[in-house]
Amino acid sequence: MVANISSAAFASPWTLPPGTLVMAGTYNYQTARREFLDASTSQNFPLQGRYVGSAWSLGARLGVTRRFELELYLPLRVVSYESDPVILIPRPATSNESEFDYYQRNIVQLSRTATGIGDIFVAGRYGILQRPFALAAELRLKIPTGYASPSGTFGDQPQSAASFAANPGLYTRPENVSDDVTLGDGQVDAALSVLWGYSFPTRTYVRVDAGYNLRFGGAGDQF
Repeated sequence: MVANISSAAFASPWTLPPGTLVMAGTYNYQTARREFLDASTSQNFPLQGRYVGSAWSLGARLGVTRRFELELYLPLRVVSYESDPVILIPRPATSNESEFDYYQRNIVQLSRTATGIGDIFVAGRYGILQRPFALAAELRLKIPTGYASPSGTFGDQPQSAASFAANPGLYTRPENVSDDVTLGDGQVDAALSVLWGYSFPTRTYVRVDAGYNLRFGGAGDQF
């Protein structure tokens, strides 16, 4: 006698039966004290900086037909960057202000916190095969929710280190600090993927994905 102890698998890429709704909640935590520069080298954040990010996410999958399902992913994010304050511009000798008033007025606070809904992910998934292994095609869209897009520490200006060095007093005013603490990268993605999965009788499964992510807004595409 051979006993079959396998059961139906409803994890992606196995599409859900029609009318079936699955809800899932996740929590994600990130922290960093180092950053990568354009030259692919890493260094500590200046001024003892530290990045912290948390996300509480709610996901929902809905079976539409026997082979097609929809998915919605909605994250609530809290992102913060903390560092020591700094004074970047010395008091001009011709200033009529006292040193205390001048430096008090020109303290640059780089610490920022952003809270809100991050990027919404919407996906459609079509099941091509169920046996002997699962095979599905997926189209996934990432849509920003209107949060402030990333920018430089002092906004979109200056455009180069040379222009910053030519007139630092123009850019380093405390009210000009915007930094890049944001809830996402602020651009739309469209990813087309193939999902492969195999379910074992031990109630475990393995999944492999491959796809191409088209990123709009000047960002580089991904494979």
